[in-house]
Amino acid sequence: GKSRLDRDLLHLEIGRGASRQKEAVLIISRQHPPEVTGYLAMQAFVDAILEDTPVANAFRSRFRILVFPLMNPDGVDMGHWRHNVGGVDLNRDWAYYHQPEVRQVANYFVKTLRKNKNKAILGLDFHSTYEDVFYTMTDETPAHIKGFKDYWLQGIDQSFPGYVPRDAPSAALTPTSKNWFATQLTADAVTYEIGDDTPRDFIREKGRVSAYEMMKLLILRK
Repeated sequence: GKSRLDRDLLHLEIGRGASRQKEAVLIISRQHPPEVTGYLAMQAFVDAILEDTPVANAFRSRFRILVFPLMNPDGVDMGHWRHNVGGVDLNRDWAYYHQPEVRQVANYFVKTLRKNKNKAILGLDFHSTYEDVFYTMTDETPAHIKGFKDYWLQGIDQSFPGYVPRDAPSAALTPTSKNWFATQLTADAVTYEIGDDTPRDFIREKGRVSAYEMMKLLILRK
């Protein structure tokens, strides 16, 4: 796809072997231009998926991973705060599709998943804010993986002595990507927020560990 100013919407597809009929994990980042720490966490997360380890190799063989790492290239290049060139917060457009960036990415997800008979089971959107927090769905929200986020956050918790992941569940009441993943695809959905001042080495390690815990859980449930 293309942004309003004709910049490319970069896309990665990760997997081993044929993609048809595999379950899918969807990852996006940088809807809000200055949220660099979330972008760094996404990089570490995707790097872990690409590692040559037994867990990562098995995960790539069993799942299809679709990544849009830079949702708002115009806003990033032009130094915007939360909006694109159209003056719109992209993460409030996922029910309206007024902005080409959201419209094209949403259409791509729906069409390619349908074409290849993939079921999206997890959607992750990486952001930055004043503190580390995982914005998740409420337990009442329909999802393909019941209990995933509780086991996932528990695994992250146990990997870092003295650190307790903050879980902030909410119902799908706003037009965000998280709620779109949940309502349109019935996927478990998480907005993965990293604090602006979180140390860079912890961002990388947390991104790597959270990817490993995700991969391990999804492989074990197969």
